[in-house]
Amino acid sequence: LPPPLSRGRGRAPEGGVDRLGGLEVDLGDAVVARAPALARVAVGFTLHASIAFGEQRSRFASTVTHELRTPLTTLPQRLTNG
Repeated sequence: LPPPLSRGRGRAPEGGVDRLGGLEVDLGDAVVARAPALARVAVGFTLHASIAFGEQRSRFASTVTHELRTPLTTLPQRLTNG
């Protein structure tokens, strides 16, 4: 919902009302009107961070398992040849 607008002149700081360009805007309503957009941005950042963390965790697990398997596969060869 857009914030309510009415004709006015100058600035009126009392009551959280700000007059810009001859239009009076209640700042509380302006914040409420933008809350859905801010929520979408916050959800976007959260999803991006979650996906990035999941990818980092997957790479770490892959590297660790590779490093753990490599000595285990070469150990029997060393014991029989050695």
